Amino acid sequence: MDILEQQRDAGIEVYVIQPEDLSRELNEDYLIMDDRVFVRLELTADGRAREETISIDEVEVERLVKKFDLLVKHARRLDDIIDNLKK
Repeated sequence: MDILEQQRDAGIEVYVIQPEDLSRELNEDYLIMDDRVFVRLELTADGRAREETISIDEVEVERLVKKFDLLVKHARRLDDIIDNLKK
């Protein structure tokens, strides 16, 4: 929680969602940079890194941006979660 609050305090919009609340298709580990480059980490069933992919493929980047937009729709803002905990 401290790290999430530090990110928020640095001006980053922080959203939270539990992995078990995601469909398997949306539960993926990736990073998109400038809507042009992506890095995807594939994990084994026990959570260890199996493969890392770095690409500038525009179609693949666009697909991952759309997946991210879906994640945000399912997630909750950190501030909303903190406000609910205080009630």
